[in-house]
Amino acid sequence: MFGSEVLEVGIGMALLFLFMSLIATALRELIENFAKSRSHDLERGISELLQERKFAGALENFYTHPMIASLYDGDYKAGSRKLPSYIPRQSFSLAVLDIAAKATEIDSPLSLDSLKKGLAGVSEPNPVQRVVLTALSSGANDLDKVRKTIEEWYDGTMDRVSGWYTRRTARILGALGLATAVFFNVDAITVAQSLIRDKSLREAVVAQAEKTGKSGLNGGDGQQDKSLTFAELKSRLVEIGFPIGWVLQEDGLYPGPQSCVVAGIDASTQQPRQTCAIGWSLITAICGWLITALAIMLGAPFWFDVMNRFMVVRSTVKPKEKSPDEASVDRQYDERKAGAAGQA
Repeated sequence: MFGSEVLEVGIGMALLFLFMSLIATALRELIENFAKSRSHDLERGISELLQERKFAGALENFYTHPMIASLYDGDYKAGSRKLPSYIPRQSFSLAVLDIAAKATEIDSPLSLDSLKKGLAGVSEPNPVQRVVLTALSSGANDLDKVRKTIEEWYDGTMDRVSGWYTRRTARILGALGLATAVFFNVDAITVAQSLIRDKSLREAVVAQAEKTGKSGLNGGDGQQDKSLTFAELKSRLVEIGFPIGWVLQEDGLYPGPQSCVVAGIDASTQQPRQTCAIGWSLITAICGWLITALAIMLGAPFWFDVMNRFMVVRSTVKPKEKSPDEASVDRQYDERKAGAAGQA
């Protein structure tokens, strides 16, 4: 294979993994809409931040504060799916600073001096009060600096919360990737072999990749366009001509492109008769499914970027071979040029 053909195979695999990643991501979002794991993670992170186990009621006081309660519907209930999945850092800092001040029973308007005076009489400060005391002891000379310290404290916890969600999403995408790879019989090995052998498939893949690259899938960042439904993503894979799907035979269901071959014409139906076999073909199919699942875990933005990079490189690579007509024209041009140089 020549350089451009290798790139076309790479484009085809990147496009396949992109569409499969979008399908898995769509399924992940459906699960998230039901499970509301982001809001659960946020509640758990704030619970640890406020040390709810030691200071009972701290979490409820936080979520029922007017600045936080306005971010969700209804009354606060631990573990509720109505709780917010995101809380702005400014809202957090203002809420906890107000809660910390009220806990010290400060009667005067909140100021740096009244805060220092109120916290000085607290025998066992809670986590928020300790952060405020740390900010005061480090030289904070106004409430804005104290609030900034609280926001940085909050940001550190949100990094942990994001880590929980990211790791869980990777595991879920891995499971969904394997499930969708098996369900649609998307065997990366078989697809790669077909791309290597089939020029028309490579041409169809490049055409679709150009279209996908221009549309940008919602702004060009590799995220799923909301207008693309699950069925539309599946139909695009089939329309391109990728060797995916299953074949239903009388004795069972088989991975069609891998282990089924045409074995003559059925006399009764006058339709091509396929012979399906298990064994090595099924083993390679399982390996192909696992490769697809691992690729899906990398996510749609990754494969969108890879596909675009392949397209850019392909556009700069000159074909290794020319058609006979092109070669003949080049030879005639070279001969005329050499003759003119000799006459000179």
